[in-house]
Amino acid sequence: MSCRASVIICLLTVVLVPPSDVFVETCRADDVCVSNQGSPTICVNWDEPSPPEEGEDFDVDFECPTCSDYPNLQLRTGSLTWRVYSKDESTPSNPGDMGHLTSDPTRAGNYAVTLRRADTTAGARDMKSFVLKPNFPHYQTNIIDSVVTGSIEGDVTV
Repeated sequence: MSCRASVIICLLTVVLVPPSDVFVETCRADDVCVSNQGSPTICVNWDEPSPPEEGEDFDVDFECPTCSDYPNLQLRTGSLTWRVYSKDESTPSNPGDMGHLTSDPTRAGNYAVTLRRADTTAGARDMKSFVLKPNFPHYQTNIIDSVVTGSIEGDVTV
């Protein structure tokens, strides 16, 4: 069940459960998280009919020289509802670090990305860069309502 369908069902019981709590509980289980021993965990989600698939809709790189501490995330499939975040390996409730967050330059698509957890806490501690740049005419990218608690070392390009 997608987050959209879950929210609609739960809004019928809004007297019992606040809508913001409904979104957190129903969507958190649908997050797709990729981890590597000793590295931050990278999680993604979107409001599309099926969950995003690693290797098809997104890629996480733990292999580059700095990627064990700052894993890179490339979004490969366009979506206006991407939500991504990094979890600290030793304390998963804390934001983790993220390397370069990019869109696939070989694919056409519109990208809107929120760097934040479903419960609205920060999406990352420190980042290397945030580069979502459409390479095809008539496409757009947006960064929406995102929170980084530390710093972004490189470019922020949309």
